[in-house]
Amino acid sequence: MSCLTRSGVSLRFQQCCTVAIIIIWSLSPASGKNFQVLIRILYAAFLVEDASAICASANIPLSDDDKNAFQAAKIYSLGIKHKVVAGLGDTDAGFVVKSAADLARAATKAEIDALAVYPPERISTEMLQWCIIKVKPLAKQVVGTYARQPSVIDELIATAKVD
Repeated sequence: MSCLTRSGVSLRFQQCCTVAIIIIWSLSPASGKNFQVLIRILYAAFLVEDASAICASANIPLSDDDKNAFQAAKIYSLGIKHKVVAGLGDTDAGFVVKSAADLARAATKAEIDALAVYPPERISTEMLQWCIIKVKPLAKQVVGTYARQPSVIDELIATAKVD
């Protein structure tokens, strides 16, 4: 027979829940840092890098401007990743990078799955349209935001890393 508190929940259950919460809280990376900001910054970079890589490797006719936008996305992604993980411990850096990469991978997969519904004779045309209408503007927006306001992004990163 268990001891019940006034609320009807056993004291033992409350103790177990308290211990579980403490364990989960202690296992989560550096609770004072705002990892969501860091993840969002990396997610945008990883998303445009992944989508740009697909566009650049697809057998579709791209203009030099398209190719430059996709190359800039790759360079930006590598640079911002270094800024985001700089000064973080291995566990925190791994958590942030993996979280952002998983989100970007899922979003890219959803886009590719949406393209896969087209018949084979339309895939190239639809892929070209996706790259030019969706990916290129997004890549230019993400890279351009940093190019126009690097201090704002750097400040967001620095503030998010504060304990």
